[in-house]
Amino acid sequence: MLNFVLHFFIKIVNEIKFFPTERHINIYCQVVKKFIENNTVGCLLIVHFLAVLIRCLIVLYGNINLHTEEAQYWTWSQHLDWSYYSKPPVVAYLNHFSEWLFGHSEFSVRINAILLGFGTTIVTYLFTKELFKDKFKAFIASLLVYVMPFYLNSGLFFSTDAPLLFFAILAMYLGWMAITYNNWKYWVGFSIALGLGYLSKYAMLFFVPFTLLYLFFAQRKVLANNRLYLSFLLSFVFLLPVLIWNFKYDFIGFKHLIHLSGATSEVPNPFSRRILKLAEYIGGQLAMISPLFLVFYFNAFRKYKTDKKILYLWLPALIGFALFAVVALIRRGGANVNWVMFSYVGLPILLAHYIVDAKKLKVSVLLSLVSLGIVILLTNGSILDKTGVGKIYPPKADALKKMKGWQEAANFIDSIEKLQNTNNYFVFSDSYHTTSELRFYNYPQKGYYYANRGNRMTQFDLWKSIEQFENQGYSGIFISKKYTPNIEEPQQLPPDIAKAFDTDFEYYTHITYHRGSPIAQYHIYVLHNFKSLQTHTNNY
Repeated sequence: MLNFVLHFFIKIVNEIKFFPTERHINIYCQVVKKFIENNTVGCLLIVHFLAVLIRCLIVLYGNINLHTEEAQYWTWSQHLDWSYYSKPPVVAYLNHFSEWLFGHSEFSVRINAILLGFGTTIVTYLFTKELFKDKFKAFIASLLVYVMPFYLNSGLFFSTDAPLLFFAILAMYLGWMAITYNNWKYWVGFSIALGLGYLSKYAMLFFVPFTLLYLFFAQRKVLANNRLYLSFLLSFVFLLPVLIWNFKYDFIGFKHLIHLSGATSEVPNPFSRRILKLAEYIGGQLAMISPLFLVFYFNAFRKYKTDKKILYLWLPALIGFALFAVVALIRRGGANVNWVMFSYVGLPILLAHYIVDAKKLKVSVLLSLVSLGIVILLTNGSILDKTGVGKIYPPKADALKKMKGWQEAANFIDSIEKLQNTNNYFVFSDSYHTTSELRFYNYPQKGYYYANRGNRMTQFDLWKSIEQFENQGYSGIFISKKYTPNIEEPQQLPPDIAKAFDTDFEYYTHITYHRGSPIAQYHIYVLHNFKSLQTHTNNY
């Protein structure tokens, strides 16, 4: 493999002779294209294994703590079940397996996202090659995955979106193979990809109507194929564990989904707010698919709008965008920016097809470099600080702010625990985010709990909490975290928590910094003689 890389550079040097003229740039592009076509597998493996290596190094040495959602999903993995309150179980089982394999670390969590991201690029390559019988287009499509904003986080940070995006592109690929060749192995593969997608995130269920609508518009004969409906039926079998779990817990998972849609909200939602949330949604979606490529998207749609292959790629994106635009209008909180991105997995393939056909490779390389440059700046705000323009992107707006300081805060709280003269104490917070992070960073210590004081329901509400320590003389260490750009004065202990313990307590505080500025303050109270605390939720 090293030999053909060396041969590649020698050939370029011989061809262009270091004269950067337009003619030589065109020659360079042709040499690269021909070389990739002749050595596709080698180029594919080198590029994508290099991406895996870079991501692993970022996780190991980047000093980026787990996001609170990552920590929450890891917490689930310590309590394996058929399903969970807000999500299906795949994320928990992957975390459980990777921790068994690699031990307890941030790496053992994020290696799941890295490997799923690698799998996504390979499937994108295979799908593109199948659609257009063009290895170079397939290679470009797999590279474009790295510059699509909706893919960036899921390839490094492990949330439910990582397996969802992988199984979404896999289902699209195997679905196309099944529709095209009508072979049982592809229909079964399509079913399995759908089923595992359902177990990753409920949004995958939308691929059933996506597929049916595509067939209605482009290949109606397939709608008479019994294998199509048998494949859907087989995929639904994967949902049985989720149904059993929800039956056990009075279908609270489904109630949560209904609440998320905004269908049960009784809070006034004025028209002006609806328009604002819709505008936020549209802006967020444009950012997700990269606004730098908007002209390419438009031109590709105009050029290929009657092509059945292209329809298969963009129809899910169009329907998904429209569907969640309605949610953004209805729901008072709008629609989360990541809810629809599973339907965009075909867009890198569409872009690659257009870029190669329209000979826009040089422009696309420039746009990709700009896109990656923006990401590097947004995730390395210290670069802006050193150049004197850090004020345009202050620490309080930094995308990594919520992934900084958890380890040191956990260490500080651990030091307070060691000061206790008894083992009869517990640590609790009124934020499940804080509880999840403490459970991860002070593992294998136990005794970290979430006390819901009127927030929406979470998985923690289904587990034993601090009520098990009532009236037994236990001490409690209460932690309240506040994100703030300034250092706050000690906050007053909440009245309901004060009444749950004796009046005397010790107070500590810990401040975390990012880029030289305070980004959060922990208020820590050591309380004594726990009596009882009324916990409750206000919605699903």
